[in-house]
Amino acid sequence: MHAQINLVSNGSFEEISDCPSDGGQINKANGWFSGSNGTPDLYNECATNPSVLIPNIFQPFISYQYAKTGKSFIGIICFGILTSDPFEYPETKLKTKLKSNCIYYTRFYVNPRYVNGWNNCFINQVGLAFTEKKVDEQNTIFNITNINPQINYAGSFIDDTLGWTKVSGCYKAVGNEQYITIGNFKNSLNTGYKKESSSYPFSSYLFIDDVGVYEFDPLPDTIYLCNGIAKTFNAHFLDAKYNWSTGNTDSVETFTQEGKYFVNVTIDGCILSDSTIVIDTKNIPTNYTKKMCKRKSIKLESPITGDYLWNDGTTTKNLMVNKAGVYTLQVNNSCSNFTYTFNIEEEECSCIGFVPTAFSPNNDGLNDEIKPLFNCGFPIEEMQYIIMNRFGNTVFKTDNTVFGWDGKYKSVECEIGNYVYLLTYSYRVNGQKISTTQKGDITLIR
Repeated sequence: MHAQINLVSNGSFEEISDCPSDGGQINKANGWFSGSNGTPDLYNECATNPSVLIPNIFQPFISYQYAKTGKSFIGIICFGILTSDPFEYPETKLKTKLKSNCIYYTRFYVNPRYVNGWNNCFINQVGLAFTEKKVDEQNTIFNITNINPQINYAGSFIDDTLGWTKVSGCYKAVGNEQYITIGNFKNSLNTGYKKESSSYPFSSYLFIDDVGVYEFDPLPDTIYLCNGIAKTFNAHFLDAKYNWSTGNTDSVETFTQEGKYFVNVTIDGCILSDSTIVIDTKNIPTNYTKKMCKRKSIKLESPITGDYLWNDGTTTKNLMVNKAGVYTLQVNNSCSNFTYTFNIEEEECSCIGFVPTAFSPNNDGLNDEIKPLFNCGFPIEEMQYIIMNRFGNTVFKTDNTVFGWDGKYKSVECEIGNYVYLLTYSYRVNGQKISTTQKGDITLIR
């Protein structure tokens, strides 16, 4: 449960192992490394080498730029014509793997390096790619243009040399992605650019700062009102706008009644949602009676979260039992100490499927088809009925209890003799699914 935890552990490059002493030292920013054969640069106010010193960067002419936040940022080559410098791709591992179908808001900031007296060039391409493996483990080459970034810059040319330009978007995870890589994932021919002069060679270079990947998850799955006492939660998420199911448009919401609630936040065109169920502890029953099938087991589950203690010493939320009796559970949480009692009663839950041993499909209205019969006090939830000949070939198959075999295969009468049936069926007792498989012989006579 978190509203705006950044999954990028060193997104502003403030955590460094040492001050940069030269270009190409991305590895001094904790957790970051080069994802290609390029050499991304680390800049910091602590540098003594003027080529990587913030804000006056002498490389080889003076450019000037403060960090978006803090005292550090990185820089990469993103484009070039008639230059031998490879595109550069800084990469890092996320704090946790992304969860399947979860939507993540992602953003980072870029600034084009501008050098007086230099052939400055501005491009309209930069993006961020999520991958399950490091890009150098995915057999990518040189400028990694065979990777499709999920977050892309969507504006015109990145030519604001004074301020930082935001690149942002939302990504619905496939699942297990744990690396991010930033750069221009298009080759030189497919990259739009503009430059100040007609001279060659030229290249485009971007500073990067404040990289963030965020999951919106501010609410617990369940909120308990302690005997009706209201609870307040703050869903603050960066600079988003809020819309609660209650109509509230503030980040803070106070819950006073039971029900299901949700909040949507909008940020940079992305919509992220979270929901919760509010339960009043005074309305939670303390005594439960459950039926259990003989020779089976049943799962008892605490109706509330907290620290658990069952009467047999078990300290987990759930308890599997296979005997009738009375079970007690004590739960201690921020509301109070609660005691719940479970009275478990045994009952016979047999559900017997029966298939006749012979039938005579001769159209006399008697035993013209053969199908399973059930002596069962519970609805059949699933069934599969298969009949095979002596060679093991299937001659009949159905998952409908209404249909039986009429002794034919593809409308042709089957020969007299012995056949084998396989019957699998399931039913549910007290929420527990019970499956049974039977096998036997049947005789076709005419």
